[in-house]
Amino acid sequence: MTKDIDRLVASIAPDPGPGLTPGALELLDEIASATIAPARVTNGETDTAIPVLAPRWRPSLPFPRLLGAVVAAALAIIVPVVWSTGAPAYAVTKNPDGTVTVKVSELRDPEGLQSKLIERGVPASVTFVPSGSQCAPGRFRSVDAAYGTSNTRPQEAITLRSQRVTRVVAFDTLRIHPMFIRRGETLVLEFSTSDGPSNWRWSLGSWLAAAGTVVHPCTLVSTARRAGALPRPA
Repeated sequence: MTKDIDRLVASIAPDPGPGLTPGALELLDEIASATIAPARVTNGETDTAIPVLAPRWRPSLPFPRLLGAVVAAALAIIVPVVWSTGAPAYAVTKNPDGTVTVKVSELRDPEGLQSKLIERGVPASVTFVPSGSQCAPGRFRSVDAAYGTSNTRPQEAITLRSQRVTRVVAFDTLRIHPMFIRRGETLVLEFSTSDGPSNWRWSLGSWLAAAGTVVHPCTLVSTARRAGALPRPA
């Protein structure tokens, strides 16, 4: 009896690696194919045989494939959780003093940012441009005469009303002052990948389009292009 038990144990002991051994599979087949003897119930002087059907069960998948299916099902649940932890590309907040704070963590979805600004009461046109490029001047008629020209002196820029509307307050944050935007005007924001210090996410061009003017789509030009007097829209 002991030898028979040892033989059975040895036959089902798995070798290194996934799956069952040939001996274990053979034993499993014998168990699944075996017919169970009828159970007998003694009732006085007679015995009544009660037939019991032996279930014939066999795994529909080999063990390694079955294990793989279980792992795949688990991964199907885990993966979406891992990929859903990304930070939002931007955040727009209306402040009690009427200003609007915009935090831009990543230059994507300019249409979404534009919609958020309009919802917060800022009539805006937002464009993201790739590194080394800029929007060619002439997209719109600005309230500031300096738009569309080159070599604007620093003291002139201070007096520009466009510059009063926006102020960069951190490496990824700007504050908008809507009180400087007059009826019918549009705040044009052109974000581009920053070529400055590594902690600065982007650089910003900010202008006010005059009331009644159309802000045309951005035409990209290289920032290395030699600057000259550029045409202004009529």
